[in-house]
Amino acid sequence: MDHGTLDALTRSLTDSPPGSTTRRTVTRLLGGLALGGPLALLGLREAEAKCKKKCGVCKRCKKGKCKPKPAGTACAGGTCQGGACIPAAASLPPPSPATGPGSCALDALSGRSAGGIRRWAQTFLPPRGGKLTEASIFLQANPAAFSLTLQIRPVDAFGVPTNTVLGTTTVTNIPETFGFDEPRKITATFSTPAPVTLGQPHALVVNATTLYSILVNESDVCPDGKLFDDPLGTGEFVPFAGGSGELVYSLNVT
Repeated sequence: MDHGTLDALTRSLTDSPPGSTTRRTVTRLLGGLALGGPLALLGLREAEAKCKKKCGVCKRCKKGKCKPKPAGTACAGGTCQGGACIPAAASLPPPSPATGPGSCALDALSGRSAGGIRRWAQTFLPPRGGKLTEASIFLQANPAAFSLTLQIRPVDAFGVPTNTVLGTTTVTNIPETFGFDEPRKITATFSTPAPVTLGQPHALVVNATTLYSILVNESDVCPDGKLFDDPLGTGEFVPFAGGSGELVYSLNVT
């Protein structure tokens, strides 16, 4: 009730003789206002509370209806989007690390032998994290009493094998293999397993000091890595076959 209305009622009440109809009417009116005001206000507050409870944290109550709050409004653990509380990116579970098959089979169309006094390096994603205990490759040609060294190395930011060695082993006294023979599978066991990290690229490095040929693919049939070679053994690896080649290999990771 505004001041003007209140003043008018007060004057009417004052100017009317006791017991008059006007005075009784005003008195009842004032009594009704005194009792009805708080009750009406309480009812409005209860209705507003029910509406807010129904709308939730990302909707506002407007004329009894739920309307979405502006996008970006803060809510518990995130922000409001379209009337829903979307968790912040930091609170979402991290994606699973990428894994590889741990092997690359011979491709019937592009498989061949490649040789020379050179060092090879095949990059790969581990099939699981932990320790690499074995690695297998295939020889196509090599002399008698042949020795072959296999290593596991990390790669740099560009995916090129580095000169850091995580694990190494040498297979000795390998019998002679002729180029027209079936490829000879060589399995090297790491007495001290090489640590590999899930989701991180690594490299399997193959090295010898005499002429030999190894089984490779000239196509990118195993996309989790690629084949590099180091013809002079200087530690400078370059992509083989334009970056699409693959070593035929398999790994055992526990």
